Amino acid sequence: MTIYFLIFPIITIFYIFPIRNYINRRKFFVSLSFLFLTIVAVFRASTVGADVPTYEGLFVQLLSGESTGHGNTPIYNLYSQLVGKVSTQPLAITIANSIVICVLMAVFIYYSEVNPFYATLLFVGMYFYADSLNGARQYIAIALVLNAFLFLLKRKWIWYISLTLIAIGVHATAIVSLIYIPIVLIRWTLKKSIIFIGSLVVMGLLYLRIIDIFVKIFPRYSFYITGDGYENVQTIGTVSQGKILYYYLFLLTVFLITVFLINKYRILITTDETKIIICYAISLFVGILFYNAILVQRVIWYFSIWGIIFFPIMEDKLSKIFSGGKRDSKFLFVLFFLIVFVVYIIRLQNNYDMIVPYRTWIS
Repeated sequence: MTIYFLIFPIITIFYIFPIRNYINRRKFFVSLSFLFLTIVAVFRASTVGADVPTYEGLFVQLLSGESTGHGNTPIYNLYSQLVGKVSTQPLAITIANSIVICVLMAVFIYYSEVNPFYATLLFVGMYFYADSLNGARQYIAIALVLNAFLFLLKRKWIWYISLTLIAIGVHATAIVSLIYIPIVLIRWTLKKSIIFIGSLVVMGLLYLRIIDIFVKIFPRYSFYITGDGYENVQTIGTVSQGKILYYYLFLLTVFLITVFLINKYRILITTDETKIIICYAISLFVGILFYNAILVQRVIWYFSIWGIIFFPIMEDKLSKIFSGGKRDSKFLFVLFFLIVFVVYIIRLQNNYDMIVPYRTWIS
């Protein structure tokens, strides 16, 4: 488990490391940080991550010409075959997935206009990196739609559509990211925001029917509800035992307080920042409404991941409110991160993703 804690001081060293003026500090930090995260992910054994043996087994099946039952993910199947051209060892797909995820997330954070140190800390601290060691295929899709969103903000439709279609071809759940389109196109007002939140509440009341419709469209995800055909699978009735609800309530409280302060002191929020706030709000409200549904929790990864961008934005805005400026806002961010870090420790101890203990394939 030590390696998961060493990540934080190591990326901090990368951030404070003195470099020459002619070197792009942002590029230097993001490159080194994600190079290290890539190394940790690449050299992990097949036992690190509950879904890793499944991915490796499907990889072997695909290369041998057997049916994998993943006909709705043609891009991932094609990608797997390309990896197979390099190596047919089961571990090859785990190595390839790790590289792709870290490269795509590095590109996303680099081009997001927030403090890259905060964003990278939160990517690890809010447990997204740990989740990616388990749900690798979905995290490739998530990283793709995040980069697609950046193109959508600039109305570069060809790039957005291409990346989104690739993401859907990697993991079918990426189709939910199409909600990014109205989020970006709508001109948000207080009235529209209230209607939007009300719609989420209605969804909560109808969630069993919504789950039923989703499973009819994507039947292979029914095991998250019934557990049929899978041993030890976390179903709607067993996951988390409600503990995640407290975490979501904490994040929602911080979200509401920061948004309230920014509105009270009339701090300027750009149009793009508003879209990001809406994306993250979806994860909080839906996360609370569906706190005990593992299927929904996995789907809202496409929105909860925006926390790594939302909170650095809020830190920057709060610095304009307090008399101490950056000093006070940094203190608040550190306080927030310490609470997140406690949750990080608890989740590692619970080991739902089976990423503990960390082992390497190097003999």
